Amino acid sequence: DKSHILVEVTARAVHPLLEQLKRPETREGAFQLVRFLLLGCQHSSRTFRDNLLHLKEIAVTAFAEEESVRETDNNNSSSNTTTTTTTTSIASSASTTPIRAMFAQMCYCLMFQHAGYPVEYLPLLEALKPLLKAQPSEKEKLEILAKFAWRRSDGSLVSDSLDRTDGNNATTALVASLQE
Repeated sequence: DKSHILVEVTARAVHPLLEQLKRPETREGAFQLVRFLLLGCQHSSRTFRDNLLHLKEIAVTAFAEEESVRETDNNNSSSNTTTTTTTTSIASSASTTPIRAMFAQMCYCLMFQHAGYPVEYLPLLEALKPLLKAQPSEKEKLEILAKFAWRRSDGSLVSDSLDRTDGNNATTALVASLQE
């Protein structure tokens, strides 16, 4: 079983991808990868918790910056600027709103999955409030988590074979796989 490799790849890849979320031109692609990695790595809170400050910073700066740009574009289009500006505003609004909401949903799902650290999550919770009007329901969170859970080719969950205690699961999985 090589599932431990996924854990290590996730731990190493998430931070550089989070940096890419700060850049509008790479945000959408980086988000798709971050969401796959963080929502897939459900057996350990390590990677999520190691990046809480980065997630908060992105929620506060990158998505707030998008909101400011969108408001400026909307103000410009309402004061009879060219059709090009209006078209750009509409396209920009359509592509950024779902990412903002999906980013917030992802964070809420991760806090739900790794619920044992509510005090650590407070700054992120505050930063997410403007991004999504209401948290997803418990049912929606479970559906999202099930959708992104890593699976083997036989359909079983990768996390089923890993130690579910919250220490260094990658090391635990590596030692366990070497003993097989």
